Amino acid sequence: MITKNFKIISPPDFGGVLNYSNRINSLLIKKGHRSELILLKKSNANILKKIRKNDIVIFQYEAYGYNKNGAPLWLLKEFKNIKKKTKNIIIFFHEIFADYKVWHPYFVISQIQKYICKELVKISNFWITSNLVYRNWLIKNTIVKKNFLGHAVSTINRTKKTLKKNSKILVIFGTEQSRIRVYKNNFEYIKNWINKEKLKVFDIGPKIKNNEIIHSLNNSIIKIKGKLTSKEVEKFFLKADYGLFSTEDRIVEKGGIFSTYCDFGIIPINTYYLNKQRINKYKSKWFNYLPNLNISRTRIKRIRKSILNYRKKLSINNHVEIYLNEIV
Repeated sequence: MITKNFKIISPPDFGGVLNYSNRINSLLIKKGHRSELILLKKSNANILKKIRKNDIVIFQYEAYGYNKNGAPLWLLKEFKNIKKKTKNIIIFFHEIFADYKVWHPYFVISQIQKYICKELVKISNFWITSNLVYRNWLIKNTIVKKNFLGHAVSTINRTKKTLKKNSKILVIFGTEQSRIRVYKNNFEYIKNWINKEKLKVFDIGPKIKNNEIIHSLNNSIIKIKGKLTSKEVEKFFLKADYGLFSTEDRIVEKGGIFSTYCDFGIIPINTYYLNKQRINKYKSKWFNYLPNLNISRTRIKRIRKSILNYRKKLSINNHVEIYLNEIV
């Protein structure tokens, strides 16, 4: 076996992206390769000295992980310099751009994000994304490069095969922003449903700083567990039966939270459409509404069967094989 040298570049504190980077780094080392995880932010942007000739650089791109406004233009200079030192650059597009209409005040940001994506593709040897919508846009709007669609993988490593489910446990898991999306404008719906179904509920993730939501949480039966280690999260997920998340149907399957729920056999429930009149309730792998758990038993069984089959596609080893075999 030829030992390869990897540098994995990730935003310093960005939930699932950082968890994914840690898992890839650990697996590459276990397979006998040299790998280092570099946490990149603008204040320590001069990482060129850490890159050696012929290193394989795996860059985890998520715009908001490198700039709070979602426009990290400084990355382009950094990677053009890295390209001079090593020709082996792989880009994983976890996100590409926020889709704002022309009249929206953040429309300019979305145009900058599109420009950054186009430039990063030029710099790369090849690129990967976990979402078909993103892949189609990149293929249509950037220069031709080899590319792969890699299913989003669980952000939590499941070490135990046995799932000991308790039908009364619900988890709300993810980054601060992803959990705010679950709660925002929906809290009364969710609280009433929790009480009606007599669920035990655990909020897991970084501290939420939104005062309105903090007040609502403090006056509910939801237990705030805060940011936990992967092993601690695993203990909850092995027993949990349901998990809330919030996103549009078209990009559900690219999400790390959704994939993590599937990997642990947790029924995903999407709160994105709770306040919307037109929704497609009948998705094969998740609910788009808060179900009556007694009435919905048959559908719950179908969804569980569907996500446990889907789980087979979510192996992080599939991503590792791409990283190892596509750079000669």
